[in-house]
Amino acid sequence: MPDQWHSLIWPQSPLLVWQVLHDTRKFMTLRLHARRGTLRRLWQHQFWDRFVRHENEFHECLEYRRVNSVEKGPVKPL
Repeated sequence: MPDQWHSLIWPQSPLLVWQVLHDTRKFMTLRLHARRGTLRRLWQHQFWDRFVRHENEFHECLEYRRVNSVEKGPVKPL
């Protein structure tokens, strides 16, 4: 999506969510800057995380990602 991204991650100990996000954002930033030829800031300072505790919640998160992607435009409905 042009203004956000969603991810379901399961960091293995001793990794922490913030470490995974930091590394992911760094990798994505370097790739985008190289592709676009830009050096501007890409990310806002904060991020919001949510812990999934049950299998049902996991499937709800997957469905939210699917629906949200269709509503925002980058994915066409099936």
